[in-house]
Amino acid sequence: MGYDMLNGLRAKITYCMIASGVLFILFICSLWLYRGYFMGEPEYGYVLGFVTIIQVPFFLVLFFGFWLVGLYYGNRILRYSMIAFMFYYPVLLSLDGVGLWGMYATLWYVRLLTYLVVFEGLLSLIWSVGVLGLREHIGWAAVLLGLGLFIRGLCNIAILLDSVGFLINLIGFFLNILVWPATLFFLYRVIADLR
Repeated sequence: MGYDMLNGLRAKITYCMIASGVLFILFICSLWLYRGYFMGEPEYGYVLGFVTIIQVPFFLVLFFGFWLVGLYYGNRILRYSMIAFMFYYPVLLSLDGVGLWGMYATLWYVRLLTYLVVFEGLLSLIWSVGVLGLREHIGWAAVLLGLGLFIRGLCNIAILLDSVGFLINLIGFFLNILVWPATLFFLYRVIADLR
């Protein structure tokens, strides 16, 4: 790959890293908003729904960056999982954001969101396998992120276990506190490997 192409790829992965940092900050803000929402203050739900929908373009940049990583390293699993995420995640976040506004708090909506979370868990498992496949190039940063994504994916799938599954899913949600920095470190190592 030529020098100019490598510089272009580095720049795109840098944008992906910035999007990941923004998503980490939005995640921290969401934790505070969820606290207020679950304390019975409905206005937090409106802000939380807005923050959830705002995340869509940042996730698309993140997934595109991981798709480029998969393309550069010839990792089909990573590429295909990112294509699936690019089509799927805007739907999930939009439905979740609208639901936080209290517009669709019905049984069918909760069931639909449950199945979407399970599907996200399956996609996260595939994403983790793709990331783990880069351990020869990226090193332990790939292992750290891959394991975090794998555990989070299992926690999302566990939501099918009723109330115990909901608690396990919450553990997966809080695991994002570790997954987001691992994502930033992984992308930093990818940029370093491109030199």
